[in-house]
Amino acid sequence: MEGEAPTQASAPTGAVFLSYASQDVAAAQRICDALRAAGIEVWFDQSKLRGGDAWDRQIRDQIHDCRLFMPIVSAHTEARIEGYFRREWKLAVDRTHDLSERVAFLVPVAIDSTPELKADVPDAFRHVQWTRLPDGETSPGFVERVRKLLSPESSPARAAGTLVPSSLATMQRARTSVSSPSRSKLALLAIGGALAVALTYLVVDKFWLPKRIASSAASTGVTPASQPAVTPEKSIAVLPFADMSEKHDQEYLCDGLAEELISRLARAADLRVIARTSSFQFKGKSEDVRDIAGKLGVANLVEGSIRRSGARVRVNVHLIRAADGAPLWSQSYDREDADALKMQDDIAEAVANSLSVSLKLDSASTPRMGEAYMLLLRGREIADRSGSDSDYQKGLALIEEALRQDPQLGLAWAEASRTRLARYLQFPESGTRDAIRAATIAEAERALKLAPNLAESHLAMARILMFVDWEWTRGVDEMRQALELGPNNATVQRNAYYFATALGRWNEALEHAKRATELDPLNPYNFAVLGDAQTHLFAFSDAEKSYRSVLRLDSRHHGAHSSLAYSLWVQGKRAEAMAENDLEPDEASRLRREALFYQKLGRNEEARKALDLFIEKYGHTRAFDAARLLGDLGMLDEAFRWWNRALSERQLTLGLLECTRDPYLPQVVQDTRFKALLRKMNLPE
Repeated sequence: MEGEAPTQASAPTGAVFLSYASQDVAAAQRICDALRAAGIEVWFDQSKLRGGDAWDRQIRDQIHDCRLFMPIVSAHTEARIEGYFRREWKLAVDRTHDLSERVAFLVPVAIDSTPELKADVPDAFRHVQWTRLPDGETSPGFVERVRKLLSPESSPARAAGTLVPSSLATMQRARTSVSSPSRSKLALLAIGGALAVALTYLVVDKFWLPKRIASSAASTGVTPASQPAVTPEKSIAVLPFADMSEKHDQEYLCDGLAEELISRLARAADLRVIARTSSFQFKGKSEDVRDIAGKLGVANLVEGSIRRSGARVRVNVHLIRAADGAPLWSQSYDREDADALKMQDDIAEAVANSLSVSLKLDSASTPRMGEAYMLLLRGREIADRSGSDSDYQKGLALIEEALRQDPQLGLAWAEASRTRLARYLQFPESGTRDAIRAATIAEAERALKLAPNLAESHLAMARILMFVDWEWTRGVDEMRQALELGPNNATVQRNAYYFATALGRWNEALEHAKRATELDPLNPYNFAVLGDAQTHLFAFSDAEKSYRSVLRLDSRHHGAHSSLAYSLWVQGKRAEAMAENDLEPDEASRLRREALFYQKLGRNEEARKALDLFIEKYGHTRAFDAARLLGDLGMLDEAFRWWNRALSERQLTLGLLECTRDPYLPQVVQDTRFKALLRKMNLPE
């Protein structure tokens, strides 16, 4: 409470101490007024300003005697490395050392988009969940939770980190009061009792969600996917090399050289390098360099050509400034066939020097170019194309053929492991867990042995530890190594998003998702995860833009139409959402949204049919999705049965903590069964 002094010697028993920077006084006043209106004592007084030792002593007394300490975190507190509020924060943390761990005392409140993980606050503030009250606008749910924290009969240690909007708390009470049948039919749904639940949804749809949506841009700092960012000078895309050979039979060499040049340049942490998925979309096209650079968001381009004559290979390479097409560097290389592939380091070094970036090269990880490498590139591209099972199968078959031709190709072992696991996670019927785990581990271990300095090798192992074994400590270490070796690898960044999401690190997940779209701006997958990250932060209008970006890049991308439909729905665009969901090519995704939308519209028979069909056709392979849907429909007991089934079968369950970010789910974090699920996944409670 910087800038003002208490008017009495000690705070009333049960009082809340508001601590804030003077620039945030207006927001603090709104929080204070809301709490006081509910009869809660708050230490906040603007009427008498005084300083000196007496003022300091009284502040210390208030912090010592208050029941809850509420630090207000903002951009203003971030900007100030010195301030009286920091003394208040230190005094509060010091007091926690004398308090039982069962006592709720610290209740951090962020009034803007200041990220929780990176905020300049004491570590103790991060040990409890923050509440976000944009500009101090205080929800009734927050006031009610504070009241409960102050009540003698409350369980403070549990409640301290779970301050939630009252509309969600109401949903929890309404939904848990509905008895769940033992069978999974929507005769299960107990639709006869859905009126009470529907009234609760009305509260969420009409009051809580609009406020969330209105403040989403301010509260998350999310940049819409379609908004052009400033192009950094140290950014580059390597375009596919042209085959100028007489027989035009050197495609594998052209693609291989460009791919490896991308890989080498991507090791420069201070250089943004566009992924092959995006830059190779211009293969065989004759677009203006400025247009290409604009679509890829880079300031520089590398293009080249290869011509074979007998046993000699000539490679011409040009580095171009995109703004005006001016050449920054060019070079021709004439090598014997056997030495042609060794020129990659020379080219990468010359490009890096021209852009004044540092580059760490490791020739030991250089793959042997040839048909096997070409098969690997094609297989990886197909597998990552749409997320369909048929594409996974086709891509994996090509990668396996590459390994038959060249068993020493470390990158191929890493991609085989990643693709095989991806297919199993999305389509569990593609194999048994034990067999898939054994195969993916063997492939990842082989990759690490053959290519220990490749980011892809460590990523393959991290995915197994993360998705299958839930060994988070080892998984974090492998993911860290992958990020260090491939800071410009969009696939690594995308998987780092999955990792952060699994651990509930929402702001960190958003940063990885943004980074993936920057590095691979024409890959629909990256915008899909960006939309999901924005949804987790309640930035629904931004998520809408990201999902539309997915569909502009791939109109048949699995799940994109239904995800877009959901973002439209929570913004109140009901008819548009229903129409969008009808376009979804993935039936399971479409049915999930249909059941939810119909139930909310009171079309209970249609909701029942959609749920019945989803469970009948997909429940055995998508148990987690079934649980999420049942929870959304108000059947918490049945939902937990399906969540437990998903965990026992090791289905894709990394979205468990996403349930806490679903405005249509009850606050399962307060349910002992949810904590049990976290323990099963080796996640902290």
